[in-house]
Amino acid sequence: MPVIPRPWAAPVALSPLPYWGGDSRGTRLRLTLLVSASEAVMPVSQLPPFDPGDPLGVDDLLSTEDLAVRDTVRSWAADRVLPRVAEWYEAGELPEIRELAKELGALGALGMQLHGHGCAGASAVQYGLTCLELEAVDSGIRSLVSVQGSLAMYAIHRFGSDEQKRHWLPRMAAGEVIGCFGLTEPDHGSDPAALRAHARRD
Repeated sequence: MPVIPRPWAAPVALSPLPYWGGDSRGTRLRLTLLVSASEAVMPVSQLPPFDPGDPLGVDDLLSTEDLAVRDTVRSWAADRVLPRVAEWYEAGELPEIRELAKELGALGALGMQLHGHGCAGASAVQYGLTCLELEAVDSGIRSLVSVQGSLAMYAIHRFGSDEQKRHWLPRMAAGEVIGCFGLTEPDHGSDPAALRAHARRD
């Protein structure tokens, strides 16, 4: 039976506490957490206050800059997407997509994890927070940001020529050009490494 020591617990007076967990295949694991007698029961008065907006206390792990990025995207999404998303869904169309893309570009959200060529060079945490906030309002808008940055722009950033990077990346980062990525083929599913289709300019 695996034992997970807790290094912050006192090394004396440890008591085993069974814990049942599992993995992605449904296998059940029985673990034992070692807790000191003083940790086994904690008075409610000693618990930190519960924040329903941040139940896991993630905000305490974020830098001031991370929080600023998160709050900026949250405010934009609440102002520009949330009031209209039900209408767009019912209509089955998003007529304002080009304007929204330019606004996301002005926020620095498009290709934000890339460096140079007009991209923000943000951290992976900031990119994740941006996608989290957009996903909380509408998955389609989050998809616009992640496909534009992680698939279309990244492919050019990683594999494109210097001329292609100079031509496309600044315009894509600004939301002036929206990229597409042909991801799925009948024989391969969502496996870009196995794609056989290619483009040819007429």
